[in-house]
Amino acid sequence: MKFLILSLLCASVVCAQDAAAPPPEVPPDRVVAEVSGHPVTAGELKRILANAPENIYQVINENPADFLERYTMLSQLTGDAFKAGLDQKSPYKERLEWQRSTVLMMALLEEKTKKSPVSDADIEAAYKADLMRFRVAEVLPIVFPYDNSAGVLRDENTARKRAQEVWQELRNGAPFRETMLKASDPRAAEKYKSEHPTILPNSKLPPNVIKTVFSTLPGQYTEPLQFGNAFYILQTLTLGAAPLSEVRELIASEIRQKRVDAEMKQLRDSAKAEVKHPVYFQLQDPTAPPGREIPADLRPETVVAVVNGRNYTSAEMTHVLNGAPPTVRQAASRQPREFLIQLALMNHLADEAQKSKLSERAPASDRIRWTDMQTLMQAQIDETMKAISNTAEEQEKYFRDNAKRYQQARVKMIYISTAWSRRRPVRRNARAMTARPRPVPKRCSPKPRRGRTSRCSCRSIATIPARRRTTATSCPFSPPTRASPRTSRRASSPRPPGR
Repeated sequence: MKFLILSLLCASVVCAQDAAAPPPEVPPDRVVAEVSGHPVTAGELKRILANAPENIYQVINENPADFLERYTMLSQLTGDAFKAGLDQKSPYKERLEWQRSTVLMMALLEEKTKKSPVSDADIEAAYKADLMRFRVAEVLPIVFPYDNSAGVLRDENTARKRAQEVWQELRNGAPFRETMLKASDPRAAEKYKSEHPTILPNSKLPPNVIKTVFSTLPGQYTEPLQFGNAFYILQTLTLGAAPLSEVRELIASEIRQKRVDAEMKQLRDSAKAEVKHPVYFQLQDPTAPPGREIPADLRPETVVAVVNGRNYTSAEMTHVLNGAPPTVRQAASRQPREFLIQLALMNHLADEAQKSKLSERAPASDRIRWTDMQTLMQAQIDETMKAISNTAEEQEKYFRDNAKRYQQARVKMIYISTAWSRRRPVRRNARAMTARPRPVPKRCSPKPRRGRTSRCSCRSIATIPARRRTTATSCPFSPPTRASPRTSRRASSPRPPGR
C-alpha cells in the first residue's frame, strides 16, 4: 500500500480537540492517501473518522498507514458478511439489534443531557441558590516542569526535590513574587496562565487541585501539586463568586443532568417486571458448565417473564439474550428481575430515539455504522473459522507436535483447616486429644428458684474432656451457676490458634 497522508491532515483529524491553535484547513478534495491504487481524499477520510471510537484515533495517530490498511480489511469483510446474509442470521442479527438499541439509548440520553433547553430563569435561580459553589480563583503559579529525559528539562525526582526546596523557602518567609521570578520556569508558567487564567469548578484540572485551591485563602499558597508533567506551587490572589456568564453553561448542564436522572428514576419506578420461570434464567449463565438438564415444562412457548404487561416466551427471551454480551447474560442469570427492568428502560429509550429519528442523524448514525461494521467483520471471521475442517490425521499430528500443551496431572491433597469456633474449639495438640474424660452424673438436682421446680432431663452418662470442662455446671440442661469474672472469661474465650 502506498501512503501519502500529510502531517496537516493528522493535525486536523487527530488533534481537533486540542486546546492549542486550530490547524490549517485541508481542502476536502485534496488526495491525502492511496490504498491499493485507490486515492483517498481529505473529505473521505473525514467521513470515515466521523464519531469513530476513541481507540481509532489512537491508531491513526501512531500509524496512519496501519489504520487505513485495517479499515480496508474491515470494509471488505463487512461487505462479504452482507453478501452472505449474516446480518439476518442468528446470533449476529440479535447482536446487531442489541447494539443498535444501546447506541440509540445512549444518543438520546446524551442529547437530553447536552441539548435540552434550559430557561434563563432556572439558571439564575440555581446560581443564586448555591452561590458559594460557583466560585472563581485567580492564582500565581511557580512551575517546575520535567520530561524524564536527558534534555534540558529535569527528571521527575529532581523537579520534586526542587519544588520542596522552594516551598520550604516560602514557609521560611521568602516573598512569593520574587521567588516565582527566580525559581519558576517562565515558559511553563506562561503556558499555564494562558490555559487557566482563572480556576472554576469545571476547569480542566484534576479535582484535587481545584479543591486545594478553593480551600486556600487569598495570599496563601498550596503545597507542591503534581499534574501535567510538572509540579506547581499556586498562590491564591482572589477568591470569590464567579460571574454568571462564566458558569452559565455549567449550571445548565447540571440542570439537564438532574432532569435526566429524575426521568430515569421515574421510568425505573414505574417499570413492572415479574420472573415467571427462574430456572430459565439460571440456564443462561455463560460461565456455567455445558450439558445442564432442561426442565420438561420449559418449552419455546413457555412464558418466562412479564415486563410492563408484555409476556416474554422462552423463544423471545432467548432471541433477546442471544444479542447481549456475556456479562449481561451472566447478570440476567443472577438477578433476572433487575435485568428485566434494565431491558424495559433500554427498549423505552430506544423507541423514543427512533421516533425522534436519531438513527438518521449524527452522531448516532455514525456510531451505528461503526458497531455494525465491527460486528459483521467478526461474524465473517467466525463463519470462516467454522467452515475450516480438519481430518482426524491432522488433529492427531497437531496433538503429537504440541503434546506439552495438553498435559494433565493427578494429585492428592491434604486439607488442614485453621478455622476455630467459639462454641467448639479445635483441639490443637495430642494432650487435648488424649485427655482423660471425667464422668458426669446421670442426674443433677439443681436448687429450685423461688417456688419453681427445675428438673434435669439428662438420662444418660456423658463424658466431657478435662480441657473442655470449664464451668461448674455438670449438666447441659441445668441452670448455669454464677462464676467469677475470671472464670467466665476463660470459659467464653477459647484458645487462639497456635497456643
